[in-house]
Amino acid sequence: MARRKKAAEGFHKQKIAKAAGKLFVKNGIDKTTMEDIANESGYGKATLYVYFKNKDEIVSTLALDSMKILLEKIKLAVNENDTVETQYMNICNEIVQFQKVFPYYFSIAVSKIGVDTENTDDTATYSVGEQINKIIAQMIIRGIKEGELRRDLQVPQTIYTFWASIYGIITMTDNKINYINKCMGLDPTELMNYSFGLLYKSIREC
Repeated sequence: MARRKKAAEGFHKQKIAKAAGKLFVKNGIDKTTMEDIANESGYGKATLYVYFKNKDEIVSTLALDSMKILLEKIKLAVNENDTVETQYMNICNEIVQFQKVFPYYFSIAVSKIGVDTENTDDTATYSVGEQINKIIAQMIIRGIKEGELRRDLQVPQTIYTFWASIYGIITMTDNKINYINKCMGLDPTELMNYSFGLLYKSIREC
């Protein structure tokens, strides 16, 4: 009986979160209200508060779900038979695809994951993020050992710089598509790949 109740709760939470996700993509998180989510999901507004304390908690649930997807994508991207450079580019491309599918959660995942929080979804999201960072750390350590990456790299600092740089490249490209196309005469995807390659050269062993 308890298992059935828990399954029903999970179903309702996912249905509400899915409806909220559609509205976030369409209207933005700030412009979406709990009443909007209630109407989209087919539940009464009071019912939403049975499963979520507020809109931020819904965002946290969606961020966690999307981060789990990113983790699985990155696991698949890092084939142990590939070179470190290929693994690096695969990871970059998976993050680009993640941003395309989950644009709002991409920003949240990179900038608003709390380390010390009472929100269990935020804590879980942080844990998933650390699993992703561990994969990247293993790639960097392998590259150093095999002489493909610089020996003076500090792994935690390099991972931080990686995320800051990738986030900046993807976000700026997304915001400047018209400029890149019309003024630079370039394809945005090709420009991002060039930028990712340039970043890799900065950590490669000469």
